Amino acid sequence: MTNALKRWGGPASLGAAVLWLLIWVHQRSAHGTTQVNEMRLLIGLTWMDSAKFLVLALLLVLVGLASLYWRRERPGGLGPTGGMLTFISLGFLIIAAALEFWTFPWGSYEVTFEEATGLVGSDASAMIQLFASLVFTVGLSVFSVDLVRARVIQIWVAPVLILGGLTTAFLTPVSWAPGQPCQACRRQTMELRIDFYSKNEVAIQIESSGKYPFAENELSELFLFGCYAIRQLSNLGTHDVAKVLAALMLSCTRDTAAELAAGTYEFPGPAEMRVLGFDSLRLRMPYNIIQDQLFDAVPCIVGFRGGGKKSFVLVLPPSKLSTKGFGILGFQVNYFAFHSVISLLSYLAKKHTHEKLYLDHLAAVAQQCARAYLSGAISLGNEVTLANAILKEIGVG
Repeated sequence: MTNALKRWGGPASLGAAVLWLLIWVHQRSAHGTTQVNEMRLLIGLTWMDSAKFLVLALLLVLVGLASLYWRRERPGGLGPTGGMLTFISLGFLIIAAALEFWTFPWGSYEVTFEEATGLVGSDASAMIQLFASLVFTVGLSVFSVDLVRARVIQIWVAPVLILGGLTTAFLTPVSWAPGQPCQACRRQTMELRIDFYSKNEVAIQIESSGKYPFAENELSELFLFGCYAIRQLSNLGTHDVAKVLAALMLSCTRDTAAELAAGTYEFPGPAEMRVLGFDSLRLRMPYNIIQDQLFDAVPCIVGFRGGGKKSFVLVLPPSKLSTKGFGILGFQVNYFAFHSVISLLSYLAKKHTHEKLYLDHLAAVAQQCARAYLSGAISLGNEVTLANAILKEIGVG
């Protein structure tokens, strides 16, 4: 057994390094290099899937360190102490990595890291990882001194081992080491992702780390809808698409939300547009063009199956909206911006279809956002302040 460890220690360490690098490359591509989780599939794997292989990488590290331990021909007093700290903490690291990632379904973001419950992806497993990483680094420091004294490794290798131990403390796909964000150090944020697979299919994901901005999820969702609708109205400016969107939101009621949730909602025809006050908007587009080019279909809410052809991602705080798939000239961005707001309204209404009070509040937020646009109260960057004011105005903030 001892001879086998000595013989396979080098290849195991090299294998761990190569696997670590592959995980890092995959996670940067699948997750993205910013705090926004882009939720891509690369070779059919999510970034949580590649993180599952951290267990194998850490097991290979265990073999490599065990090989160094048994190469000590003149063991000193520091060896057993450093070795015990190193191997026990490494064992806890392996357990924590397995708890955090191995219960996620393969090749799917149906359950995201932030939505996971229990030990999986939670603060508990992250704290186990963080504490074990710190003890692992301390153990490696003591262990390395003994290895240098026993002439098993060169003195310059010791700081490399110690730095290697430190990399396990903050395993993150957006940093230079692979793994997961340190939950104890993560900001409280909210992220909305809207992916259009076609004009008829859209997937919506809402993720929240912590209880931002409110402890109640329903209230946070209303706030998010207000921020997103205001931001898109601000981006659309004085374009006819913004005016049409505002007019529809102004006419939104609980019944409208219920129809959107049930999939029975239909955009108004020319006669109904006049009843809704479209004539006062001074639109440049004729009603028949609006019907043909903007009201052609109400997108169906579908399950998430990777990044869409066209995407909007809003991250709060502060308030950062990013887009994908529209090119430099923003081709069709107005069309999809319009339908993204309608789709988010549909998504929230469907999620709370049996909660009449919530549907009333959702319709009220839509109406107040429209009034803010039509009155000129919307300006660049004031969506967070304005959404808060709207929630207070309707009596829920």
